[in-house]
Amino acid sequence: MIPAAQYVRMSTDDQQFSIANQQAAIEQYANKHGFTIVATYSDPGKSGLALQHRQGLRALLSDVTSESPKYQAILVYDISRWGRFQDVDEAAHYEFLCRQAGIPVYYCAEPFTNDGTLPSAIAKAMKRTMAAEYSRELSVKVLTGKIRLANLGFWVCGRAGYGLRRMMISADGKRKHVMQQGEQKYLHIDRTILVPGPRKEVRWVRRIYEMYMEGMTANKIAQYLNQKRVRLLSNGWDYSAVLRVLRNPKYVGCNIWNKTSGKLGSRRIPLPRQFWIIKPNAFPPIIDQHIFDRVQRLLARRTVQHRYSDRELVGKLERLLRRKGRLTSRIINGAPGAHALDYARHFGSLLAAYNLVGYDAPDRSRALSEGWKRSRAIRMQLIGKLLSLFPHNLVKTRVPGKLRDVLLMDKTTLVSVVTCQWYRTRRSRPSWLLKLVDTERRLPVIVAFLNDKNDDIDKMYLFPNLNFMAEGQLHYYFGADDPFLSFGTVLSDLRQFYAAMSETLSPDSAEFYSNSRLVLKSPQSGKHLRVDV
Repeated sequence: MIPAAQYVRMSTDDQQFSIANQQAAIEQYANKHGFTIVATYSDPGKSGLALQHRQGLRALLSDVTSESPKYQAILVYDISRWGRFQDVDEAAHYEFLCRQAGIPVYYCAEPFTNDGTLPSAIAKAMKRTMAAEYSRELSVKVLTGKIRLANLGFWVCGRAGYGLRRMMISADGKRKHVMQQGEQKYLHIDRTILVPGPRKEVRWVRRIYEMYMEGMTANKIAQYLNQKRVRLLSNGWDYSAVLRVLRNPKYVGCNIWNKTSGKLGSRRIPLPRQFWIIKPNAFPPIIDQHIFDRVQRLLARRTVQHRYSDRELVGKLERLLRRKGRLTSRIINGAPGAHALDYARHFGSLLAAYNLVGYDAPDRSRALSEGWKRSRAIRMQLIGKLLSLFPHNLVKTRVPGKLRDVLLMDKTTLVSVVTCQWYRTRRSRPSWLLKLVDTERRLPVIVAFLNDKNDDIDKMYLFPNLNFMAEGQLHYYFGADDPFLSFGTVLSDLRQFYAAMSETLSPDSAEFYSNSRLVLKSPQSGKHLRVDV
């Protein structure tokens, strides 16, 4: 019996028996042709359009090309399970990689033998084209259906948003029940609309609009909401989360869809306004139209990208420099109009904006800016190494509303990755600066401490979370003998990560709250440390 690996894939989670049916057909083919299955690679609920999110196929290709696998053949149900790549040469390339490594691919349900003959090559090319065309035609049908539903005022896809909930209704318009996050419709003929959420959330949405009209910035509103412990799913509020509430017309009952397009796994791009589907009064409003319109005028007035040209931006920065005598991101954020992030996005960086107004930033600021660029690159390299070491356990994802990549372990646990720059304090003490993203405070975190040149990693620790930092505190300075280091697990080798995470997530290492004090248990010494929070 020839040892073989099988690869199975289904496109959506509701294809409950697809993988089982594929495995049964592959097993029958194996018994008939003298194969024995010794390994299985699977991609449940994954589209065949791209390799990016298909961990099973990526792991198979990695094993075939970089290791000495214990099998001599790969069995796949048919051409479409291997992939519906829009470039048929991409599918051929991945099969070629396997064949180049001496491991042929067999398609168990196809009427031809994959033996490299001319009829086989022609049949495969045709089948690959048919698989790609099927996805293209299906995409057109789905888009047409969604446009029709959006024109009728139904909520087509996506999260409801803070203060709103999805309501499932039957085909004849009768309301069924409010759907929870992640819940799907029972029947494809059912439809979805948006309805006001819990009264407490609705009141906070209205309060957000009031605070913005009173002159508070989006950042200040986010800080206020976090201080009041207003819950936004599992994450805290930030600048972008507040703007999503202020800018989205769904809060006045208007349904807008098709603002962007990302057909067939391609990069999402914005569409011109003439392609948008706009349906006013589709949902019950929770914000009055005149209040919403007033906020939009304020947003347009305060939004740099829409109001100011480069010359006007430079002029505002020059006037601010004359008034304050120096420039920092905090000074810019405190001035009316532009935000420091807007300047950075508009000119490439804050330092570039400073150069335009003739401001010579202190050497320390320039060094920090360059240092953060290097630390971001090191962070991405670290994430890449972890993904390559644990391809079956880790995937790269993002916390909703954030641009930073985090890791998702075993489809259940988010893991943060943080780099700390080395520098000397004013007292000449060597230390590391940790800058925290508030939404990642409660996540298990890998903290990489950089060397004295900030160009490589000196040491790494795994912490169960960063709750030892006070609420609202986003900076922490680690000394070489910082007591909190004893509460982390040293990672001398990245291959220790998965085992260390299992230890970190165990009940003995968990934190608990008592009288507003945080209690951490060190996984190494077993000692407890109480911290005010």
